[in-house]
Amino acid sequence: MSANVSGPSVHLSDPRLRAVQTDVWATLARLPAPLAAAAAHLLDQITPPRWHIEWHLPQWLGDTYHLPPEATHTLVVANVFGLGYIRLQDDLADGEGGDEDRVIKVCLATAFYQHWIQQYVQCFPARSPFWQQYNQFMQQWLLATLESARQPARDFTAYGEDDYLRLAWRGAPLKICCVGAALLARRPVELGPLLAAVDHLL
Repeated sequence: MSANVSGPSVHLSDPRLRAVQTDVWATLARLPAPLAAAAAHLLDQITPPRWHIEWHLPQWLGDTYHLPPEATHTLVVANVFGLGYIRLQDDLADGEGGDEDRVIKVCLATAFYQHWIQQYVQCFPARSPFWQQYNQFMQQWLLATLESARQPARDFTAYGEDDYLRLAWRGAPLKICCVGAALLARRPVELGPLLAAVDHLL
């Protein structure tokens, strides 16, 4: 059943990213009406300029590696769905909203995760090394999320480099699109410096 809900109100200037936004919304608009309304609101929240790198990094990598436009488009779409999933999980972990709101977020997170994975399944077979890296970065995110829940108040003055690296793992899913782009471009040798750069940025 399609939802009669207007789409996102934030519009992007880059036509390639507008196409991603349109495709993501077309998928989300097919959700039941309460979920579609929440999805439109979330899509506005996770759209640039605030969430700049999550939308632009896979596009930059696709341009740098001269990937076919459709492959780059798929990587950006995947990243947007992944960003939505992580954002919803963070809200749930923080205990935001009442019971009804939490149910909607749980259901919507499931939908975002489903569509996130579907993008990558189109590009990488089951035995691809992509999935090992995917699992590694999701494991990093899980560990960082658990640690954040256990230690909500931190003394950052006592942090060393390793501590900051573990904290940066809250953004580890961002590295998944890097692996996808490098493998599609058949340039896996460049992954080490690229992933280190993303860790440093986070």
